[in-house]
Amino acid sequence: YTLGFMGTWAPAILMEMGVKGLGQSALYAGLLGLAAPPGLFVSGLLSDRLRRRGVGRKAVIIGWLFTLMVLMVVMGLAITYRVSFWWMVILIFALGFLEWAANAPLFALVAEIIPPEMQGTAYGLGNCIMFVGFIIAPAITGWLKDATGSFAPGAYVTAAVILLGIVCFGAVRPRFRIGPELPLRPSSPH
Repeated sequence: YTLGFMGTWAPAILMEMGVKGLGQSALYAGLLGLAAPPGLFVSGLLSDRLRRRGVGRKAVIIGWLFTLMVLMVVMGLAITYRVSFWWMVILIFALGFLEWAANAPLFALVAEIIPPEMQGTAYGLGNCIMFVGFIIAPAITGWLKDATGSFAPGAYVTAAVILLGIVCFGAVRPRFRIGPELPLRPSSPH
């Protein structure tokens, strides 16, 4: 949902913040994609390091998502109070970093808890659910923008969707753990 909101509306948000021209605002909005490689790499390294220390991947994912949610609230406030263009660019990069950061430990968690013969289905279903959010976020945000005259409500709704995701994800097994390292996966009979 976050990527649908930011990926679709960041150029328009930047134009409202004073960037002249769609090309320039789209270039700055492209920082969302530029943030993906470091976000994925750093979060993967951190997730693996924390895993070796006994911190479960679920805790790492929820930590990234919580931080992303807070930054989406900051985005709403930044839009409302019309912060400097450069602060908005930094915020867009940070949001992109965090949006992608949750994926590395998520993919590792799926590999740890789903039997190999079902991992393709699990990844496919997970991406299907993610893209539903990507599809509906632009429409909901556009409707909110038309109704209120601001993109800030779209940012706040995005933060609420992230919070709902945190709550739902928190209910998924395995339980949270911070403690002695557990085996990655039960022994296979093969």
